Amino acid sequence: MTSPGSVSMNLTLDTGGAPEAIARLAMFPGDRSAAMWNAIGGAMVASTQMRFREQHDPDGTAWIPSQRALRTGTDTLIEHGYLLASQTYNVLDDEGVEWGSPLVYAAIQQAGGTIHREAHEQSVFRKVSKRGELGNRFVKKSQSNFETRHHVAAYDIHLPARPYLGISDEDGGTIEEIATRHLQAALLDTSPGSIS
Repeated sequence: MTSPGSVSMNLTLDTGGAPEAIARLAMFPGDRSAAMWNAIGGAMVASTQMRFREQHDPDGTAWIPSQRALRTGTDTLIEHGYLLASQTYNVLDDEGVEWGSPLVYAAIQQAGGTIHREAHEQSVFRKVSKRGELGNRFVKKSQSNFETRHHVAAYDIHLPARPYLGISDEDGGTIEEIATRHLQAALLDTSPGSIS
């Protein structure tokens, strides 16, 4: 996830600070640790996506609603669902996992910031009826038969931080549970799914 504006979280093996289960798993073959990191990555993506539905950051603080959400009564950050659907993870050479979004606007939605728009010209499309009346609603260019050009002055858009990435207390418990299950499976030479 190295595109400009992308954002991700990393969880890597640190035998000094990691739970004992993760540190001991490092002694097992790569396929065992890769399976664990895949499971953790999938769980963290699912947890991140749940925050979009629940509209809060990892510590449970509600996001500041967007102007569009307030106007339409819908949810913030999921008008079209692109940011939500873009959440993914990558296993880092069996030594860790990263998750987040590669979208160019992912980081500013996570951390907040200011977007500066330069002054520009913009077309507005409307439709003139067969009776010669100019409609008062904007339409798509393909549906228009009347275009006007307008100068738009420079302006700034201020976006508040709406953190969706992070590790909540519940996520920490999930990570430790997954690591422990994979360690037990490795010790018993069985699959993690057989450990209850």
